[in-house]
Amino acid sequence: MRTRGDAYVYLRYRCHHCRKLGERYIPIEEWNPRSLNWTEPEMTAEEEQRFAGLGPITEAEIRSMRKALSTLRRIPHNDDSP
Repeated sequence: MRTRGDAYVYLRYRCHHCRKLGERYIPIEEWNPRSLNWTEPEMTAEEEQRFAGLGPITEAEIRSMRKALSTLRRIPHNDDSP
């Protein structure tokens, strides 16, 4: 931890429009923690529990998905979507 010099807050963020990652150093005097917009978690508790038991994605699964996507002509319609 530095004891000299200016103090900064390191902030990493993702644009909600384009999903691009960014990072900034903001002087501590200009930092306002209330400026953050906290979002709801993307997964429900049930989904989180289900994914926790699956383990990491293997290389074979990645290859299989890539092959399936390369032969996909159109995106299947999901009746549950809003």
